[in-house]
Amino acid sequence: MNKQKSFVLIGFALLCFALALWPVVVMAEPCPTHEVELVCHVEEDRALDRAAAQYRTCATCHGQMGEGGIGPALIGRPPEYLYMRLTQYKQRETVGAMSSLMWSQVTTYHEDDLRMLAEYVSRLRPTLVD
Repeated sequence: MNKQKSFVLIGFALLCFALALWPVVVMAEPCPTHEVELVCHVEEDRALDRAAAQYRTCATCHGQMGEGGIGPALIGRPPEYLYMRLTQYKQRETVGAMSSLMWSQVTTYHEDDLRMLAEYVSRLRPTLVD
């Protein structure tokens, strides 16, 4: 066998080997759970940013960090409790003296907005001043 034919055969063998591996390389995809987690974190961050903007209205009565003022303090409340209260206000339930004020505040909020607002508020921490 001459040199040129052996190069052709070796090239053909490498081509066959590469084609045999091609489906493995092409079909390999990142783990979907990592992809979903990343997307969820990005979406959650955006939702929390929206909730932070929405909280500016709340801060008028509840304080910049949820420390209270005209309205009760929200610091230390778990998100489940805050969501439950917001939902009660949205359903026009009376849960305190300021219920009627709260009804008008949450009227336009969707359920997801209420959830993220509750999550955002539950993460508020007072800042320490020296």
